[in-house]
Amino acid sequence: MKIKIVIGLLLLVVLGYLFSVISYKSKPKIALISVNGVISDSTEIIREFRMAERDNSIKAMAILIFIETW
Repeated sequence: MKIKIVIGLLLLVVLGYLFSVISYKSKPKIALISVNGVISDSTEIIREFRMAERDNSIKAMAILIFIETW
């Protein structure tokens, strides 16, 4: 009897996790890409753009630019 309850609870947790993963991936998202200071090497920023481009759930990109002033 206790084994059935444990298995049932475990199954419920696994199903809840799977549902949350599926529903999270299906919601539209916005990619936030931050740039700090001067861009001396664009490799990292381009990599982030490419990652956002491959993710079908991302519907927009926002670029945050932080410039330090002295």
